[in-house]
Amino acid sequence: MKRKTYLKSIRAFCLDCMGKSSETVRDCPARHCKFYPYRFGKTPETKPDSTPLKSIRLYCLECVGTSDEVKNCSMPECPAYYYRFGKNPHLKGNNPKGNPKALKTFRQNSSGQQFLASNSNDLSQIDTQVPITDKNSK
Repeated sequence: MKRKTYLKSIRAFCLDCMGKSSETVRDCPARHCKFYPYRFGKTPETKPDSTPLKSIRLYCLECVGTSDEVKNCSMPECPAYYYRFGKNPHLKGNNPKGNPKALKTFRQNSSGQQFLASNSNDLSQIDTQVPITDKNSK
């Protein structure tokens, strides 16, 4: 089974909530719902109040009440279940904060380009062309 991204999980949740009807999801009347801005499985053009992962966390807290109950959630069939902590579990172990090896692996996997930390301070490899402007010319 292919894992779903957090945006696709929100979309699946909305479809479940609205009886599997895309039209009903589109016309959803619950504008106060944490998932409303992400109901299409995409990031909206206008910036919502919270990120998709934070929205999932807030929704789960509303659903069960406390952080302990979110941790012990007994609904693994819920599309938001794996993201209920407000973090992406698929990035576990790849936390680049303070871990250069994980950062290198993360960058290789995410962009397809290799980044060598040893070259990060070598500015001679950067090819830039900066236009020189004369202060007197307008």
